[in-house]
Amino acid sequence: GEESVLVQGADPQVGQARKALHEYIYNLKVEDEFFVPKDVPFHAFIAKGGDGTPSILETVRNQTRVRVRVVQPEKKIVFGGIFSAVANARRDLQAWLGSFVTQRIHVEKK
Repeated sequence: GEESVLVQGADPQVGQARKALHEYIYNLKVEDEFFVPKDVPFHAFIAKGGDGTPSILETVRNQTRVRVRVVQPEKKIVFGGIFSAVANARRDLQAWLGSFVTQRIHVEKK
């Protein structure tokens, strides 16, 4: 949902209040649940690359410094930390999903 806050006063005071509110929101500790799309295999998020490169979840965790909890039975990933870091983690994971491709290759036996 979306909420709004009404701040009234002189321009400098309203500007200061707005800045303080933004800082407060971006430093809130939050948890965000990310559900894996049904057409994407869950192991794709946690598997290391064939060349030993870290998994996408490990990469996101290292870049954003969020806590990552994997709930495999529910195909869900839970990010925890300050709001701004959790938002960045979700954005990074969404960007990775945007580049994810599934391709079926048929091989004939001879």
